[in-house]
Amino acid sequence: MKTVLLLSKGNASVKKAASFITSFFFLSAVFAGVIVTPAATITAISADKAANAALPAFTKLDDIVIKEARTNDFASSNGSFRTLILTAPVGWIFRPASAQLFYDNRGDVRIASMIVDGSTVAIRLGVTGTRNLDDITIKGLEVQALDGSFINCPGKIYRSSVNPGTARFNGIKLSAVTDGSGGTAFATLNQTSGSVTKLVFSTKPGQAVAGTILDQQPVLLIQDQFGNATTNGLRPVQHVKIKLASGTGSLTGTVVFNIGTAGGNGVVVCDNLQLNTPGIKKLIATSGDLTFAVTNEFSVIEDETSTLVDDENVDWICRL
Repeated sequence: MKTVLLLSKGNASVKKAASFITSFFFLSAVFAGVIVTPAATITAISADKAANAALPAFTKLDDIVIKEARTNDFASSNGSFRTLILTAPVGWIFRPASAQLFYDNRGDVRIASMIVDGSTVAIRLGVTGTRNLDDITIKGLEVQALDGSFINCPGKIYRSSVNPGTARFNGIKLSAVTDGSGGTAFATLNQTSGSVTKLVFSTKPGQAVAGTILDQQPVLLIQDQFGNATTNGLRPVQHVKIKLASGTGSLTGTVVFNIGTAGGNGVVVCDNLQLNTPGIKKLIATSGDLTFAVTNEFSVIEDETSTLVDDENVDWICRL
């Protein structure tokens, strides 16, 4: 069944409608583009897997699918091979030879292969025509952050404008930025802090007066192996004890805290610590299997007010 649109010379509105319909379908054909399904389930990768971690590891991504919306979205390669090159965002690497490429060779994509090195995925393919709706799937691609201290800075696997390859894929946006921003995302990678590892004094005591509350009270944080603040793997109850590490005298005030998720949630703020004798001191904080923290040396001086009163009393007694 055919639909025929009859136009008369005098019917301007019909002509405009026909022109609009023609333009609509023309623009749809021009701006149609491939449908990219990025690897979506990996939104955060632990810093404990970074290349410079104690136990580095790669993370396998979900499938990345590149599919034609129209049969000409993968441009014909006219009997030659062309390449589609995807690039890892700055601070990330691919595991070489970690992935496989799948496609239906009964369509227009007849021969395709893939090479994965540390920074790029290079897909080499021949497209024989534009008769079929084709798709290609990247399976098992593995990624790793280079530095565990580089967290919460997401980047995209992208097609670089500097090194895009020679294949023409309609609708894929190139990016000139090394984190892939502004381009089509084939996966978004983000590194988060690792598991709790150590205690750190983020605020350390300064000079103090014996027998009075420290002017600058210590603050403790929990960090991962790279020094990132974290609560990953932290128990609800994780007791911390602060005591004197060097120097004479005693430390008084509240010295035991719950830094766990049901307490300070990774942070301890002291508010009433004091030392009863003058001298050079250090404090130490311990908590189960977490690496302990030690302050820098700080001085505790005598209470000059008390000394002055004593001197005056002695002088008054002598005059009697």
